[in-house]
Amino acid sequence: MSKYPKFIIENDSLILSTVNLHRDIVVTDDKNVKGGGWWRFNSETQTFTFWDSSIDFGKAKLADIVSCIANDKVYSSKMEIDSIANKFNFAYENDDNTITKIDKQLIENSLKTQNQKTKEQTKKTFWKRFFNINL
Repeated sequence: MSKYPKFIIENDSLILSTVNLHRDIVVTDDKNVKGGGWWRFNSETQTFTFWDSSIDFGKAKLADIVSCIANDKVYSSKMEIDSIANKFNFAYENDDNTITKIDKQLIENSLKTQNQKTKEQTKKTFWKRFFNINL
């Protein structure tokens, strides 16, 4: 059986592997997979480029990929415990075949967005818990 360079985003982790099917990468449950696709590696630039989609789980969103990289949750197999997020460069091939480099600025913006969402959720929880008000 042939194996291909594929990835999935499961929970908040991006997992790369060389497998026949995307579902072969799943660690916990298919319900926890947000999407997937294919990857290619450029050894000269040490860059993984994510592209296309998964027949099993649909296309991974750029925002989810960036979030995994920003939070240091990128693994080279489903058995790996050490993230490779800080060891390589990453890029995303858009539907129009243009490449988005996942650079420091994109990662910082992702972290700011996550922090803002956390603050908003904390505020909503506070008002709900203490005053029974839904925002």
